[in-house]
Amino acid sequence: MSKWQIFVNPTFFGYRALDVMAYVQPESGKADMIRKIRLIQGVFVMLNFYGKALKIIMVYDSEESRSRAVELISRITNAERITSSRMVTPVSKTERIIETDVAIIRAFSDDARKSPVLLAKELGLSTRTVRNRVEKLRRENTIFTLPNLNLGGIPGSIAVYLSYTYSNREAKGSVDREVLSHLRQLPVGWVLRPRAWVRHVERPHHAGCPEVSGLVKAAPRHHERRSGNSY
Repeated sequence: MSKWQIFVNPTFFGYRALDVMAYVQPESGKADMIRKIRLIQGVFVMLNFYGKALKIIMVYDSEESRSRAVELISRITNAERITSSRMVTPVSKTERIIETDVAIIRAFSDDARKSPVLLAKELGLSTRTVRNRVEKLRRENTIFTLPNLNLGGIPGSIAVYLSYTYSNREAKGSVDREVLSHLRQLPVGWVLRPRAWVRHVERPHHAGCPEVSGLVKAAPRHHERRSGNSY
């Protein structure tokens, strides 16, 4: 783990999150495909697996924009198979964020583990103000702190991404519990030989994305939550 990062909940901006998995062809053209996909509005993470698999995580604000983006990804990758699924995220309960919130999120962007005392000193605010604003944004599901993991850097390990779909949606809960129960019983040192594992993670930045870099490119005095959320 290299550091902790802060992310802004896409639902605050009226976005939904989408997970797209494409199996590209030809595999030799992957680098150019990634370069083109990075330019698609809303894309903020790409996972480049060994083999043909390529995962794209993006945000969208309407079914039209979702369909358009998936179709564009399908054309760029000439995908032999492509799946997309909406990612469930908790709803942001914040009605607006003020200039102080934006400044705090900016300051957290380099290291989300900064103490309120250090942050307050950098921003010229009181420690109480920083602590209260951060706790409020977290309590309202508007900001999250996530680790930046480099699983491939763990000696002797292979990071595996396991994905499965359901033929019966009602069985999701029981299937999830059964899979997790099985994985927890695996002995230490057990090795999964996947058809593909992660090669590289791309993080394109666009002004419209909910990642902190998108928020801080332009900082008006306050940000109103977009209406029309139905999550």
